[in-house]
Amino acid sequence: YKNYSIGSFLNLKVIEILCEDKHFKYFDFGWMDAGYKHDFCDIKWDEASLYIYQPSLKGVFLNGKKVIFSVASKSVNIFLSGIEKLKFNWIRFKKHRAIRN
Repeated sequence: YKNYSIGSFLNLKVIEILCEDKHFKYFDFGWMDAGYKHDFCDIKWDEASLYIYQPSLKGVFLNGKKVIFSVASKSVNIFLSGIEKLKFNWIRFKKHRAIRN
């Protein structure tokens, strides 16, 4: 029923209204990834961030700080996804065990 959701209807209505405007050429859904964007779009481009630091002690410090926080963030995300899988398997185990008893 995803095609009949209120969000899909509203998106189609907004696009329909914008298409009536002669000056309208493109519609940008903005950053981040979502399923509805794949349903309503035929153009895609990848974006990336670029950081440029001055060649000084301060630049080296700022770059090192960014790298440390980036690695820490990715490590926490990996750890939390592992906990989520563990929780899912534990609940599944408990349900299976309850059925057997």
